Amino acid sequence: MLKKILILTASVFIASTSTAQEILAGGTLEAYWADDWNDEATVNTPHLGVRYLTADKTKFIVLNIKGKKIDFIKKNFKNIPDNFFKRKEWYITQQGDLTVTKIKEGMLCNDYIYNANAIAFKPDIFSPPVDTAPFVKTAHGACNGDGGYPYITTFVKKNENLDTEFKSAPLDSAPTIAKGNYNPIVKIEKINEEWMFAGVYDAGASNLISPIKGYVRTNNFKADN
Repeated sequence: MLKKILILTASVFIASTSTAQEILAGGTLEAYWADDWNDEATVNTPHLGVRYLTADKTKFIVLNIKGKKIDFIKKNFKNIPDNFFKRKEWYITQQGDLTVTKIKEGMLCNDYIYNANAIAFKPDIFSPPVDTAPFVKTAHGACNGDGGYPYITTFVKKNENLDTEFKSAPLDSAPTIAKGNYNPIVKIEKINEEWMFAGVYDAGASNLISPIKGYVRTNNFKADN
């Protein structure tokens, strides 16, 4: 099972580089929803997180936001999908310059991790969004890839003998795109209580999702909590 969320506590930090303000220029701000399922994998309470990928693509810094994270995101992200706050899933990015204080460095899962207080962000409105997923496995702060995809939840089949069937639309009558022993799968988007858009889990892919994607019946799967 993927370790999805890095729990950053004071005990894992071993050094603070500075208490003064520091400007990190040209990086990518990322806001994401991380699923948090109960032990029975029946109730999900998504949590909103914010982190920053440095311009050289070598470091993810988890950010502490003063005030409401939703207000911070609405202020600094220029292109927010209509369903980002409604669905509470996936992630969005925005390039720009970030002002922080108290960058802290620690060790977790044999990798460096970083945390800082966000003071201000200046969006670069002329630059297109940057996909941060390809850098998760190589940048520090993401547990060598394990834990670097907090917005991803894998689902496993409830019945091992039942094939996974990907449909071209969220309808039982829709054409089948692919059918086979695909397990686990990755939720990309929840359509409703009965259907989700998903892809086959691929550990070798930069975003952990293979090209095989489609609509699947939600009740055939359970969250791999």
